[in-house]
Amino acid sequence: MFKNDFKVALCTKGRYEVVVNKTTSKPTYRAKMIGQIYDHAVNNDINELNICYLFIEPNEIEEYAKAFPKWPKENLIVLGGNDQGISFARQTMLNFFENTEPTDYVFTLDDDLTLGEYQWGVHPKTGVQMYIQVMRYDPLQLLDEFMTVSKEMPEWDKVGISSFDYQQFGWTNVKKFPADGSLDKCRDPKAMCSNHAHSDCAVMLRPTLYKKLGICYDSQCPLKEDRDINAQVQYHGYYARLIFKYLMISPLNSTNKGGCSTFYHTPGYCDKSIDYLLEKWNKCYPKAELVKDQKKNTSYNRTRDAKFWWRRFYHARVNNLIKVEIETPYLYPDIINNAHRYSEYV
Repeated sequence: MFKNDFKVALCTKGRYEVVVNKTTSKPTYRAKMIGQIYDHAVNNDINELNICYLFIEPNEIEEYAKAFPKWPKENLIVLGGNDQGISFARQTMLNFFENTEPTDYVFTLDDDLTLGEYQWGVHPKTGVQMYIQVMRYDPLQLLDEFMTVSKEMPEWDKVGISSFDYQQFGWTNVKKFPADGSLDKCRDPKAMCSNHAHSDCAVMLRPTLYKKLGICYDSQCPLKEDRDINAQVQYHGYYARLIFKYLMISPLNSTNKGGCSTFYHTPGYCDKSIDYLLEKWNKCYPKAELVKDQKKNTSYNRTRDAKFWWRRFYHARVNNLIKVEIETPYLYPDIINNAHRYSEYV
């Protein structure tokens, strides 16, 4: 079915709604990525769902089970509590793949994404041969291709986290691609990737490695936990590799109902996380700022953000420049251990 051994995890909240078009009978999913995975499996090979896991709050599990009736019940994971935030859900996922089903490679995807890639083709308007963005609706096959390319690139063993690029930023890297259109055969890191980058929304994690290193999602920086775990990986001397060939379309934060939209609109919620990250990381390498307090206007009226200097995290570790060792505390309530498979009580 797939060339590589991996699993897929999606933490989801409030997006179980499915609307069926009366004319075409085609469903429209609020959780777009979950819907694409589900439809492709149902229409092609239902066994594809055996590697896909949904992490769902207890008060919504019945709704999701109804919306996706052919999803394996044992792969619907019920969280230990409701309204505990995304860090709680992400860490539940990480605990599951570290302990319950130990797994080396897991793709964690936001539930409202669309994935794609650059292909060599003819531009529909100009007729010019060039690299064009093509969105894919067979997400698991694309993840398999992503992993194949990743493993064929140099220093694969040093990659601690890897991700797709944002579609709106992807054009800036096209000039690095082979001019003859041979991107599919290219494995040159200078043309294909950055080893010190952000990792958001569509990310390949290494749970068994994280367990050895003591990496966990930090509950003290809600809405910034993905950036923090990216920092932890590079702080431990591993690459955070962004592969330019692969793209994702993600709605602006807080614009899609459900998920973390309520938290994004809570005044001061992000500011606490930014302040925490500034204090946490800048003390470990005082010689150079690792996290900067940056002015930024957003879609949900936030005026600041935490800007990470990713390369400095890695540089400080491999060159033995760390002055204060940082340990990320595991501060989750005991109910996190109550997570279980939906099949256990159905």
